[in-house]
Amino acid sequence: MTMPKALAPLSRLSAQARAHRYRARAHIRLGHHDEAHTYLQRGFELAEQTDDRVEQSFQWQYRSHLAQREGRLRDALADAERGWELIQDSDDEQGKAFTLNAVGWYHALLGDHQQALTWCERALELFQRIGDLQGLGATLDSLGLVHRHLGHHAESVACYQRAIALYRDRGDRYNEAVSLTYLGEAHEAAGDLGAARAVWHDALTILEEFDHQAADHVRARIDAVLPPSSPVPLP
Repeated sequence: MTMPKALAPLSRLSAQARAHRYRARAHIRLGHHDEAHTYLQRGFELAEQTDDRVEQSFQWQYRSHLAQREGRLRDALADAERGWELIQDSDDEQGKAFTLNAVGWYHALLGDHQQALTWCERALELFQRIGDLQGLGATLDSLGLVHRHLGHHAESVACYQRAIALYRDRGDRYNEAVSLTYLGEAHEAAGDLGAARAVWHDALTILEEFDHQAADHVRARIDAVLPPSSPVPLP
């Protein structure tokens, strides 16, 4: 069937918006916030010219990621909630699940952990139903944080360990390092400093491969939990 001509430009605009969004994602991960802003602004402008509510939702999600990196957590939550408004009635189950997890994640970062648990468990159920392993990893990572702050230490560690296993199976080194970092914090909260140091060393190895600025944070965590008489381990 021939596509109506009126829809073709919208399809191209959506593709262009998505390309800018992916470029922004790379810069967000590398800590290049100015560049990320530039690509997100252009992608957002393109998405707004379309009737593609799913792409518009994703643009809001990526804005929320950048807002988080810049410490603007309430902006991040508001952006993610706007993304949910746009996608909740769509047929994109994967997109809906990622958005549910994002809203839950920002609730957790803002300290509303019961609300976060509700959103993230909805996301987990949806990801399990559609069999999205990447999404499962991301949501398990979120639930690890939520359970840690609720004092559920065993559940927190188990969630992070499942997320890390999924990321390793997919070869996703960056997100593996992120979850390892949080797993160290879960072990620390449970009082197991030896386990915390071990997983932080694993995270640091990966972050150094990327020359990522988060490596400094992980080094500081390792140094902070080393016994006074212990030498700082070589990288």
